[in-house]
Amino acid sequence: MIVNKNRITQKEVARLANVSQAVVSHVLNNSAMISRIPEETRERVTNVARIHNYRVNQVARQLRSGKSRIVNIICSSIYSHFVENLIPQIEAELAKRNYRCMISRLHDSSPDIIDELDSLMSFDFAGTIALDYFDGNNFGIAGAIAENQNVVFMSRSAKKLNCNMVDQDYASGIIEAVQHLHVNGHRRIALAVNDDLCFPMLGRIDGYKRGLTACGLPFDAKLLWVGTQHIGNAYDGSCPDELVLEMERDIVQGMKADAVICSNDEWAVALVHALKSRRLRVPNDVSVVGYGDDPNLCWACDPNLTTINHGNRIMAENLAQSLFALIDGCVCKLKEPVKSYLVIRNSTKHNFETIKTITMDKKFKSSTTKRYEGRLKKKDLILN
Repeated sequence: MIVNKNRITQKEVARLANVSQAVVSHVLNNSAMISRIPEETRERVTNVARIHNYRVNQVARQLRSGKSRIVNIICSSIYSHFVENLIPQIEAELAKRNYRCMISRLHDSSPDIIDELDSLMSFDFAGTIALDYFDGNNFGIAGAIAENQNVVFMSRSAKKLNCNMVDQDYASGIIEAVQHLHVNGHRRIALAVNDDLCFPMLGRIDGYKRGLTACGLPFDAKLLWVGTQHIGNAYDGSCPDELVLEMERDIVQGMKADAVICSNDEWAVALVHALKSRRLRVPNDVSVVGYGDDPNLCWACDPNLTTINHGNRIMAENLAQSLFALIDGCVCKLKEPVKSYLVIRNSTKHNFETIKTITMDKKFKSSTTKRYEGRLKKKDLILN
């Protein structure tokens, strides 16, 4: 199909599609009236607009309505697979209400970051979603962001500032992982984290301890490996080769770990490579679990990586819905923390038969265990 590069007006689109301008406006702006327009008519309008390169003039639209349709998404300049995978899902949720987004990456170490932020926030945004964890030294950044209207944080710093936030349960996925590993015969389960200071890592550590307790396993501090104790900075996924060599030496060779839950997928993939280089089999000799569920890493890994999903889809929905509530002038209701959850692939053992012999307190029974039970019932197996 040949697309005309010369733009046309909305009036011309209406003439070519044999509809009124009002119909064109409803279709291309995805208004509430669109459900009343026949699908064939909607397709005819969108095809004419595409062929003739028609685009809705967002500036003119904003001037007419007096309302911005641009949402500012703030994140750190430090690369994070979690944030990079979450942003497109937020964009999709915003698009359902005809909002577009602008991505603002802050250089946390910049001495002028507050001035830069003030300049950025002077734009007429409909609202702001702050994705990163503005804790510790960055707490002043959270305060500067919170001074603006219609702001939603994905950070516990918002609690201290009495701001709107969507919180995350980092522990739940780790609990599921520990139980999954225990069910399948592992008893020396290690956890490797970036640090033991920030909320996401503390949540992982809490889940690790709770998972061990649920399975009746003792906590051994030597099986908790903290990256910052071995290298100056251990940002999410940074220096995987260098860190993983120490990690593997300390907890697999030294502490005889038969399973390792890594703080992120990058470390987990690097650990799989390190184990295989020592002729150890994954998962027969050592099971490996990541954190992040990055498809580019998990499916490229051999074997495919068992990992923990942050709950990205629900997180994106909750962030968008919370922002829409503020834009609409409604009370932004505090939602339950978004639960992380285990995604089982081939880097861990998973024998359905072993679950028949496991006994766990119902209070701690994970959704992973329930999924196993459901699959067992389908095979007409009876749980003891």
